[in-house]
Amino acid sequence: MYQERQERLIRAPEFMELLGIKKSKFYAAKKEGKIPSPVSLTKRSKAWPASTVERVIEDIKSGQLSL
Repeated sequence: MYQERQERLIRAPEFMELLGIKKSKFYAAKKEGKIPSPVSLTKRSKAWPASTVERVIEDIKSGQLSL
């Protein structure tokens, strides 16, 4: 039987905490396209796949992205 492993989803407060930035800077970076758009879980609930969050963090660490 085929089982698909679901990727962990990270919501905005945890994403901000992982990046070490405040809400205003987070949403400004999102508006500028530095942080990709989240996936919609419901009409009012959104989150980012863990792989996307990890990629953003790695881009910051490598100097490819600055917030």
